[in-house]
This record gives sequence, structure tokens and C-alpha cells, in this order.
Amino acid sequence: MSKESKPNITRRNVLAGIGASGAGLALGAHGVAAGEKNYDDKYDVPVAIDWQEAFHKHGEWKKVEAFPDDDNNGVQDDDIDYCDGGVMNDALIGVENPLSADLRTNDDYTSSGDPLINYHGVKPGYGGEVTLSYHICDEPGKLKLEADDVKVDKKLAHLARARVWYDEFDGANNGHNGNNGNNGNNNGDYTDVTGEVDENTSLIDEIYDTRTDEPFDTGNARNFTCDQYDNEEYLGPFDGGELQGEEYFDDDFSEGDMVSGACGTITVISRDTATGSVTLSSDGPVRLVSVKGGNEGEHVYVFSESVILEDATFSTPTGQGISNIDICCTDNGNGNGNGNGKRGDNVYQPYEPIIVQGSLKKVLHKLKKGVHVSGDPYVAGPFDREGIHYYGYPRTNTSDMKTPPAEKYDPGWITDDNVDECVDDKKVKKLKHLDDGVKLCIDGTGYVARNEENPLPDLCIYVKKVITGKKGKPVGFKWKSNLPICRINVASGEHTKLNVFDRATEGTALAPRYGHDNNDNCGCDNNNGHEKHGRRPITGVRFGVCDDHDEDDWCIEDSNTGYIGFEWWLPKHAGLKGKKKFQTNFDFKAKPCDDNNNST
Repeated sequence: MSKESKPNITRRNVLAGIGASGAGLALGAHGVAAGEKNYDDKYDVPVAIDWQEAFHKHGEWKKVEAFPDDDNNGVQDDDIDYCDGGVMNDALIGVENPLSADLRTNDDYTSSGDPLINYHGVKPGYGGEVTLSYHICDEPGKLKLEADDVKVDKKLAHLARARVWYDEFDGANNGHNGNNGNNGNNNGDYTDVTGEVDENTSLIDEIYDTRTDEPFDTGNARNFTCDQYDNEEYLGPFDGGELQGEEYFDDDFSEGDMVSGACGTITVISRDTATGSVTLSSDGPVRLVSVKGGNEGEHVYVFSESVILEDATFSTPTGQGISNIDICCTDNGNGNGNGNGKRGDNVYQPYEPIIVQGSLKKVLHKLKKGVHVSGDPYVAGPFDREGIHYYGYPRTNTSDMKTPPAEKYDPGWITDDNVDECVDDKKVKKLKHLDDGVKLCIDGTGYVARNEENPLPDLCIYVKKVITGKKGKPVGFKWKSNLPICRINVASGEHTKLNVFDRATEGTALAPRYGHDNNDNCGCDNNNGHEKHGRRPITGVRFGVCDDHDEDDWCIEDSNTGYIGFEWWLPKHAGLKGKKKFQTNFDFKAKPCDDNNNST
């Protein structure tokens, strides 16, 4: 997929809007699945579309077609003009019917005018994936994705599995999405730095006073930058990559402030103006922190490798008031991240939000009705922090302070030990007794955006249907909630699976599988085409609540690029005889953002 257009995706922090959107709502007040909306017919904003499709058979993936594909080799072109056209007037937006266009792959597998998904010999063990890319032209618009001309064998639709997701994870410093129970914080790749940072702090390499210490030795105040620190004249080069970063705070900041930049999100836990000190936390790896005290120089804290700031305290050289704070990081962290994944890579990543998943029949039903596409979906990451990117339910105050801004919370779990305390109506003594119709209600603990006047609302999860494994134990559940959910962690012993949603109020959460690979890619094994190992029984669950969508999320800027993945597979063990047919087309449609008739 081309990356010509600049993405509009942002890493969203938890905002104060959560209380307004969620508090006091009755369970089921949001009655639609993630993305599903009602529409009128005023979809006249031009949308360019392109795609890359692949097919899975006998344990191997093969790229089968693309648009545009000028080389006619089944692989999408790299350089694509979507909206402009230039002198040649050859932008994709000018292609009236991409399915019949000359730029579509045309070979033994694909002919002009064929449906996008077009298989006539589907057997157990087969699967496919297509990533669609949209580009709104001329003006901002509200976008929906539809499935058209669907033709699928009824039994195949019932037995095959499918999902639609935002293919938007950029893979930045992707840590091991492993089995330590966090599944979204540090994940063990980086050391936490806590408390006052001094020469005895673990992994501190040096603390410089820029007035007196070489190589600075300025004798007066000077505001150094991350680029200058990386210069050989001063502290560079750094192992792990080029030093990057910026000024995060000037002198006008206070407890609870959060700023996102090149090094992730930095949160001010507390500030002491009398001593010129500040306590910070980070949601990503940090290599250098600079705290400047006006005309009395700055302290430059350099770590020997990238670390996570966890209530770490820094100060100015003389205790003078803080005038600005710079945060610097290296491109590759400390080298432990695996770095896989990028936007539009045709592969489902565990941090990417699901729009709809389930049987092929269910997914196609949703797509035929149309799903609304957000220009700013919630995309998780390996360094997301509770209280910054989401609020955990349940969560526990682990500090001695009971009110903002100094209180600190850690996400907890609903397990056999406490599930009965969360259940309303039906009795559930252990998670293996989880049943259809159970309602889990979890008290909100703490405050929205550290605002004492805005306590976190209670969360209620209605279990619509329990999914059981071969031994009859719960391995997943279909749910509905009164607050927007962006993540559900499901545990089985030491193993966890992160289920990500785009601030949804309805969806399906699944437990981790047996075996080593927990990405759930295609649901089939790359070696023999068999469905992956079965799922483990649920032993714990916790929920992550985010702020709800605002109106701007549904208004996508023109010339913006977004990626939606569609994947389907028929398990090897499916009791389906004969070769079956599956055909469908997909279409993006957009209407002006100022059209308020039946809008979002």
C-alpha cells in the first residue's frame, strides 16, 4: 500500500469527555456494533480506492491481484496518484470503474470486470485477505464501507470465519505482546525508572549541569535541543539510533498535564515549584531528559539505554523554577522491539481495532448494511499506559493518596476470587460458570483526567453469549457495554490476549490460543493449513474504557489515507463437502461533513 498521503491517525489519550459520554447511561443505550450507523443517500464526495488481495492455500499465501497494478504481476504499484492527476490527468479518482480498469491485475486468475472476492472452489483450509485503502478527494467527508453483490454458499457462510479491522498499527517499537499479564504496558522490554533520579539510579549514565560540566561548560544558560545532544560535539552519537525528541513543556504546566510528541506521551504526575522538581511518567522508551531552570542552566539526565519513566523525579541544577522540559529518545529504543507491522501491511496485528468479527455470514451481513469509518480509530500500542490511553476496570489505587493529582492506579483482573462481587442478578462463583445473560458491573475507581469533580463512572458489561471450547469451558464471549470499550484483556493462566476495539459498545472478546503464536492471523497455520490450536479457558478478564468518538472523528480530511482489512478463512476441520463459491465487492462512499441529515 502506498504511503503517499499523510495519515490522519493519532494516538489518542484518555480525555475528560469520557464522563460526559458514559456516566449515567443505561446498559444498552448504545445499541449498535462498532462502526455501524444509519445513512441517507447523499454520498457524493469523491473517494479513490485501491487494494491488494492475497489467497491462502496449502499453508502458503499468494498475492493474487491488486489495483493499480501497472506491471500486471499481482502486486500493487508503489507510486500512486490518488486525487491530483497533474498534467496527465491520470489520478485514480478519475477511474470510473476500478474493477474493469486497465490498471487492475489481468491474468489467469483475474479478468476485467470480475468481482473483487471471486472464488469458485473453496475448500476447508482455504482463506483470503484484502486490504482496501481509501483516499477522500476535493473536500472532507464522512465515509462508509459497504459490501455489494454478495454471493456465497449458505453453509460456507455459516462455517467460515471472518473479520474486518483498521489496518493502522505502524509497528513503532513493538514490544513482545507476551504472556506477562500486562499486554500493553512495558512488556518487560524496558526497565522502569521510579523515584528521584540521581547518580545511584539504575541505568543512569550521567547527569550533566550544562553551566559547569563538560562537554557543555557554558558558564551561563543555554537551551540545548535533542539534535544538539546527538551531535559529536556534545553527547552523540547514541547507540540504538538517531536521537529525536522535542520540548514537551514550557514553564506553564501543572500536575496531570499530558503531552504527546515524538517520544510518546509524557504525563506530569506532580510539580514542586519550591524545589524546581517534577515527577514524570512516559508511555514509551526515553533516553534523555533535560530540565532547564531559566537563566541558571539545565540538568541533562542521560540513561545508558532506553527506559520507561514510572513516577520518576527530575530537578533543575539550583532548584530554580522550571522553564522548560525536553524529552529525547532513540529511533530503535534499546533494540528489543521487534518492529513488525506498518499501516496497510495486509496483516492483522494484535494492536489493531476490530470493526466486526465472527462467522462469514455475520460479517457480510454487517458490511451489506454499511459500516461507518472513523478517521481517528483507537489503535493500541505496546507502551499504552492505564490512566493515559485508557482507564482500567477494575483498577486499584496503589498510593497512599486518595485524591488527584498524586494518586496512582494499577489495572486489576476479574478472576475466580472476585467475580461474584461483580455479578449482578445471576450467581457466578467462578469464571467457568460464566453464562449467557450475566451482567458484570465494575465500580469506577478514581477520576477522569485527574479531575476530582469528575469521578469515573461505573462500567456494566452484559454477556450476550458465551463461547465455549471443546471441554465446555468459556473461551470467549459476545458483549455489550454502557461505556465505550477500546480494549479487553482475556487471561488464561500466564497467557493473555489483547482484544482491541475502536471505542465500541458491542463486540466479541476471545481468550488466547494454545501454542506459541497468539496473533490469530487468518486462523490458519502457515505450515499445513490447519486451524490454529484451540483456545484456552478464561481465568481472568479486564476492560479498558476510552473517551467516546466526537463528531470530528467521523469527518475525514481530504487527501487523507486510511486502511481497512478484510480476512476470511474456512477451518480445516469444517464439515463442508464439495467446492463452494464466494463472491463479493466492496465500496467506499463519502458525503460532506456538514450534511447533518441522518449523520453520525
